[in-house]
Amino acid sequence: MTAVLLQHAICKQVESIIATMALETPKNGDRVPCVHAGYLPQQRSSDEDNSDIPYILVRVVSGEDDIEQGTVRIKLLFGTHSREDDGFFSTLNLMEKVRQGLLKSRTVDDKYRMEMPYKWHLFEDQPYPEWIGEAETIWTVPTIIEEVQY
Repeated sequence: MTAVLLQHAICKQVESIIATMALETPKNGDRVPCVHAGYLPQQRSSDEDNSDIPYILVRVVSGEDDIEQGTVRIKLLFGTHSREDDGFFSTLNLMEKVRQGLLKSRTVDDKYRMEMPYKWHLFEDQPYPEWIGEAETIWTVPTIIEEVQY
């Protein structure tokens, strides 16, 4: 449950970071990127008007608990659209906006703390005219206290 709550808290934080950032859509309009927990929603038609591009996916990857603390790995996947050869700049700009926002305030929802390093990369192969990037974060989460029965 903690990982799900963290995922939703990061989604809200990312939405506030990019609230004023409009990027190109497949139909040549502009809009703020959609932020989704996990995966893109199923498409209901093949019409590009229903496209979720641009988007950011906030995906739980794994978690680990030890005696002192718990951690959760979260991937952020960024997708933008551009028919230009330098369309990857849109993805880089979106990734940088989110990176700076998360690093300025590394605590989310007053209980989850992003640890360093913050890692990111663009994929070597790009599904033109879409441009995809990824960031990986590690978050410290509240630990579970063992209940001992006497």
